Amino acid sequence: AAVYKPKYAALGEGTDSLALALPPPPAPARGAPEHKNPNLAYPVVELRDVQGSGFVRLRNPWAKVNDVSSPEYKGSWGPSSSSWQNEPAVAAALGSKPRDGSFWMTFDDFFKAFNKVVICYLPRAPTNTVLSIEGEWTRENSGGRLSAAPNAKWRDNMQYKLTVSEKCSLLIAVSQQDSQTDANDASDAYPHAIGFHIIGGEDRGERRALSFHGGTLSSRFANSRQVCRLLELDATSSDNSYTLMPATWDPNVFSQFSLTVAASAKVSLTPIPIGNDFSLSMVQGAWAKASKTAGGCPNYVDTWTQNPQITLTTETGGAIGVAVLSLALPESDMKRFASQQKAKIESGDDDAVVSHGLHVLRAAAEGAPAYTGSQPLEASMIITASDFVSAAEEQATVEINLPPGPGTYVLMPTTYAPGFDGPFTLSLYTTDPAIALKGMKGARVMAKPDPTGKGKMARPMHKGGVLEVPQSKHDLKLVRQKTKQSLDEKSTKKMGVAAAAAPATSDELGDDGKMGYAQRMEIEEAAALMKQPENVPLFTVEGQPLSENVKKRKDALVKQALDYCAAHGGKFEDSGPGGFPEASGTAQGAFQPQAYVSGRQPEGMPEVVQWLRPEEYCPGEPAMFKDGLDGYSVEGIIQAPGFENRWFISALNIVSGNRGQMDRIFFGELDQTWIDKGFFVCKFYQDDPLSDDDWQVVLIDDRIPVGSDARPAFCRNPDPNIYWAIIIEKAYAKFAGSYEAMQGGTVVQGLEDLTGGIGYKFDLEKREKEWIPPKGSDPDRLWSEIMEKFATEHVIGCANNTKGQERPQTTKMGLLLNRAYAIVTGGEFEDNRLMRLRVPLNEDGTALEWNGKWSDDSKQWNNRLRQMLAYGSDSEDGCFWMAYKDLCRHFNKVYMCRMLDDLWTRVAVRSRWMDETAGGCTNFISWRNNNQWLLTITRPNTKMVIKLSQPDARKSAGNGRHYSNAIGFYILKGNAPNASRDEKRRKLICIDGDEEDGGDFVFCKGPRFSKQVLAEYTFEKASTTPYILMPFIFEPGRESLFKFTLLSDDRDDDGEPDFYFQNVKPEEDWIRLTIKDAWHKGGKGNQFVKYNLPFQGDKAHASID
Repeated sequence: AAVYKPKYAALGEGTDSLALALPPPPAPARGAPEHKNPNLAYPVVELRDVQGSGFVRLRNPWAKVNDVSSPEYKGSWGPSSSSWQNEPAVAAALGSKPRDGSFWMTFDDFFKAFNKVVICYLPRAPTNTVLSIEGEWTRENSGGRLSAAPNAKWRDNMQYKLTVSEKCSLLIAVSQQDSQTDANDASDAYPHAIGFHIIGGEDRGERRALSFHGGTLSSRFANSRQVCRLLELDATSSDNSYTLMPATWDPNVFSQFSLTVAASAKVSLTPIPIGNDFSLSMVQGAWAKASKTAGGCPNYVDTWTQNPQITLTTETGGAIGVAVLSLALPESDMKRFASQQKAKIESGDDDAVVSHGLHVLRAAAEGAPAYTGSQPLEASMIITASDFVSAAEEQATVEINLPPGPGTYVLMPTTYAPGFDGPFTLSLYTTDPAIALKGMKGARVMAKPDPTGKGKMARPMHKGGVLEVPQSKHDLKLVRQKTKQSLDEKSTKKMGVAAAAAPATSDELGDDGKMGYAQRMEIEEAAALMKQPENVPLFTVEGQPLSENVKKRKDALVKQALDYCAAHGGKFEDSGPGGFPEASGTAQGAFQPQAYVSGRQPEGMPEVVQWLRPEEYCPGEPAMFKDGLDGYSVEGIIQAPGFENRWFISALNIVSGNRGQMDRIFFGELDQTWIDKGFFVCKFYQDDPLSDDDWQVVLIDDRIPVGSDARPAFCRNPDPNIYWAIIIEKAYAKFAGSYEAMQGGTVVQGLEDLTGGIGYKFDLEKREKEWIPPKGSDPDRLWSEIMEKFATEHVIGCANNTKGQERPQTTKMGLLLNRAYAIVTGGEFEDNRLMRLRVPLNEDGTALEWNGKWSDDSKQWNNRLRQMLAYGSDSEDGCFWMAYKDLCRHFNKVYMCRMLDDLWTRVAVRSRWMDETAGGCTNFISWRNNNQWLLTITRPNTKMVIKLSQPDARKSAGNGRHYSNAIGFYILKGNAPNASRDEKRRKLICIDGDEEDGGDFVFCKGPRFSKQVLAEYTFEKASTTPYILMPFIFEPGRESLFKFTLLSDDRDDDGEPDFYFQNVKPEEDWIRLTIKDAWHKGGKGNQFVKYNLPFQGDKAHASID
């Protein structure tokens, strides 16, 4: 079908080509509706070549559009054209003038009249198979088109195994979401070009294609709703297989897609399961003349051994995978480098063109695999090697096929000629589950091999080398917003819609606008609760336990450090290949490869001249923490001058707001032995969709980089004898590859790396408007959430993210914009809701602080609160108190997260007070009719957070924000166990008094007129008699839905709850029989009436009304 769309006219010469042949529909008659869609489509019936000229026959199905006659073609060879009489030979060849509503036009006029042709391929009959699969390009799998360019990421794409039973025709189509913007004036409503590739070669089983030497077939790539291609394929066999890969033209485009295959024979399309896929390890390094690691290829016998080298140890050998070598310059530098290389080629200076390749070699010697000194490379030492390709244009790829059996080999990335300065990335895709990599001479392994066979992709840490995955280049939502804005700017402003500004490169907050894992989990819980029967608890586990591999890795590193101390005496030293620093002792000198990527101090960064232990640079007695290992107080952190890792310091400042959570960075096992021996084992989170081992384990010593003034070069604590922040920063620097590599992250990324990102992120301006009611009144919902998170060991931070806008009402109060603050603690004190905040300190050890109500110099403080809250008057220490309503007024983002490996059991119940079960509190005899649940504590000192919530009052007509139901809950002693199993039944009789006094009342929360009530209670003893949990509304007869939630720390972090919680099952509860009678005057004296109750067994309860 052919169509003219005005929105594409700007792409041509600007001529109103529709007027040449197909005039637009006439204006409607007065009072008639306007045309909603003047872009009419005309089916193409046939094409003919007559006397060397092309003719197109179209059908006009548009007799009327909105009761208005459609236009008729009036050009050459149209229904009323004189060409039919003037050129009889052509007319005869065309079969005379059509009478069926179709018309002819020359192809030249067709080309002028239309600017869009829509083609729908129909599979050839018979069609035996039609398959359709839905998918999505995400951050992890949006790799772009098939390419050998240095930044190519196509191997990340989802791939599908296509099996063809016999030679046949296939129509393959890939579609993206409908833009639904055909009525706008945008030049193109589909900003993403899509297509697909078919990669041939030998049968790869259930593994991705990593190279395309076996041949490829590709569709076109177009900015359209759908792209398809008709193909004829031979049957698949062991020597001939097909891997189908849908892709976008550019990488890092996030969108849903659908893949459809229609075939004339039997075919199958199977997603390649990620669990059986290759394991990915990444190595970063650099060729540098200054450090003598730019030795060139083995043709240069005096220097080639100076290149970076990586040892590869395998237990199996054989065809273990593919290695890919890429030049790793930043995008702007890569473009400039490519331009320079192109100029050299055009000038004929081919010798100056930089090419690179990869050699896979046998170990130089047993026990000493690295190649050193001046020596020729014997052919017998070469296992395989890639071709040398232009570093500016291609990746060097080599399939690694080793001799069978265990062995150690050397991977050596080289340039062809020596003397080139530049970083590289080596990606190794392997099938060997026991592979081990070790970098030498500047090569750093960014991801440890996974013994389970599931790989890890290292997160790029800095601007050089592999880049952090950027946001999508195009966002269809923004296209629509900008189009709407251009059409009607006034209307757009009135609606409050504006195109989003690009985030500043220095934005340390890095908010991606996405929900945290915990928020998604709560949404999933709500959906699951709707499927769960009322009153039946739904158990979930918050968090993810450490895998056995991670635990073994930690134990092995602790043993390694202790064995070193036992063998050498004194403290542990993390030196040698892979050490941090690699040099021994004080590592004194100007060349510091663990501090700087190039080994040399970049302009503006802190100076590092040597590495000293705390006892060597501290002016007094060094201590890890101010109050010892068991202390709670953690002071602020001083940011290093000229070092752009404030994002990490801000995240660490938030995490250190909870000492227990911060200790988990050290596996919760930090003890004096580690400190005395001078070593620390830390873990950082690295999300890997291919594996459950998302934690990287890092071993460091306590040698700290210092400057010429013998003070720590990077972050430090205000007390010069305290060094906990310095140790964590050093461990993260090793995790990143160097201190310089830590630059350029976000607070969100920092929280994820430090905790695992079980996080809530609340945007108080957009998605949660109900939390900021008009005129700054207190939003109770957020307060309740924060109090719950404090009770469940979360760390909490907040920020005012302005996206470049000024906020003078905030800055004049002493608060910094676009800066993350830690919320250390909070609560309600003498009817005041207060929060204590902390911000990282400036380079001089001071900080700008809040100067409003409850600030350090505020008149609101009294002696009781000063003593209760450990009030401090230092107005520059970065810590201050403020009213909760001021926090809501001046901050617009709140971050809450807890360590991923800190497992908590969460139980949720959906229920209602209705009819008889609306029994009220124990002031009323009907209390026993309330729904009750049984709680059995299996472990002493089990802390539990219990939350009862009712529907939002705003959803009740006329109530506004006022709640008419006062809600609360009881914890009661249950029925004593006996042969009748009364402990499984509801509590019917309560003895007045507390548990300690022999009564049945263990705890009571509420009643309160609020959306929810929350309490934290610790059960000191394990219970053989179950407790009863009973939610209530104060007065009987009031009906409402409610949700009951229990959260408890899984202290063993094994996913097994420390308690049992269940509803009272009707078949195990009391049998209730009701007798209705009356007292009345009988004859002489009252009559004694005997009632025969049909008791069954011994679990009946009778009531007399």
